[in-house]
Formats: sequence, C-alpha cells, structure tokens
Amino acid sequence: MTLDYVKQIQNQNQNQEKLFPNLKKMRSTGYGTMISRWFRKYLIKPGIKKKGKNVHSFRHTVANELTNKKVYEPFIKELIGHSHGSITLDIYGGRKPLGVLLNECVVKIGACGSLLIRKP
Repeated sequence: MTLDYVKQIQNQNQNQEKLFPNLKKMRSTGYGTMISRWFRKYLIKPGIKKKGKNVHSFRHTVANELTNKKVYEPFIKELIGHSHGSITLDIYGGRKPLGVLLNECVVKIGACGSLLIRKP
C-alpha cells in the first residue's frame, strides 16, 4: 500500500474521515476482525505470513520506527489507534486531521518499508 491510496481516498470524497471507507464494523469486535482479514492478504503476498505475524505486528513495527525517528508521541498513538493517556490531549486536544498524521508520521515510515519485505 502506498500514499497514493490515501491521496485517492482524499480526492474521492473530501468529507470522508475513514481511510478505508468500505471496511465494515463488527458489532462484537469493532473494526479489528475485518482489518485483520483484509490485512492478511498483504502478509501472504510478499511471503511474510508466519505464525504470530498479523496486523498488530505491523503496528508494533510502525510505533518502533516512528519512536526511533523521534516523532511526537501523541501523533504515534493517534496513528495506531491508542488514546494519548492524558486528559489534556484526549479530551481537549481533539483528533488530528489526517493531513497532519500523514505529514508527521506516514511520510517518515518510508525508510522502514524495507523491514516489511522478506529478504531473499
């Protein structure tokens, strides 16, 4: 997946808040089950589907890489779907626009993309 997908979604519907607008929310598990199923095919294709590797492994890698790049921690937490752990930021800070997360986080992940590709 590339940033082209994000740009495509933004261009299709300027008012769309979801990155994956076609993803269905399950009553019992929210989006977790469906995103895991969707993501599984992207693990199998490059040959990195192994026991214990799933969408949460990817989140772990992203969080580590962004921390190593000294990205502002509340941006990392928001990108991967965690609360900030602070009343000030959780209640008063509000959610950051997708453009902020793209510029502050996603574009900095490019260098760690090689971590997700199986070595020959």
